Amino acid sequence: MGASMTSTKELEREFQTLNNPSTDPEAQHTFAQRLLDSDEPAVVRFHYELLRHRANDLFLAIVRDAFSQRGAAGEKFLLQMLEQEKSPEMLADVILILGLMKSSAAREYSLRMLRSPQEEVRHVATFVLGWVGTLDDLEKLEQQLLEDPVPKIRGDAATAYYQVFNRIPESREQAVQSLSRGLSQERDEDVLASILISLQDILSKRFGMREDIEEGEITGDVAKAKEKALKFLKRNS
Repeated sequence: MGASMTSTKELEREFQTLNNPSTDPEAQHTFAQRLLDSDEPAVVRFHYELLRHRANDLFLAIVRDAFSQRGAAGEKFLLQMLEQEKSPEMLADVILILGLMKSSAAREYSLRMLRSPQEEVRHVATFVLGWVGTLDDLEKLEQQLLEDPVPKIRGDAATAYYQVFNRIPESREQAVQSLSRGLSQERDEDVLASILISLQDILSKRFGMREDIEEGEITGDVAKAKEKALKFLKRNS
């Protein structure tokens, strides 16, 4: 028998026991799957409210990923919360989960949130747009790449171009043009590294940068790679 309306107190007690960095992640995964036993409104809301507990990053990610498996009932609830939620962190999670769900609403809300005053919301909206955006959205990504005041978000936009290209190869020319503009004007080394990695992947060229996806690290001589990339782009423009 699945979780019921009357079981949320029991689930709360179990969550408090497991919400500890020393807890075995397998037990946390088992708990997250138990949450999915019910689509009753009280359980869906309880599951959502657990996302407010942000001290344990791994458990938060497990609970969040489980919500992305909730299907139509979860999607409907999240769309309601987009209009009600005040917390920037929670809004960012809603957009992220809709993106993981491949919800048709993910694109609309990501575009809407690109100009949020909240950095975390723009951060998530930008990389989710890489998952769900279309050719029509590349201009918006360029605005993020060239104009956002936060380096992390400009880097997100650079990576999002590759994500779009990976789904829509026809975006290649426009993506390369935008990334080239970013490469010419950007001064932050981390952002430049992200731009160079995306250019390498889209162009199938090596300018001297390497990405360790598992470690989330980019290595290489940014200045030399930038010079090499700019020469290549000039020759092939």
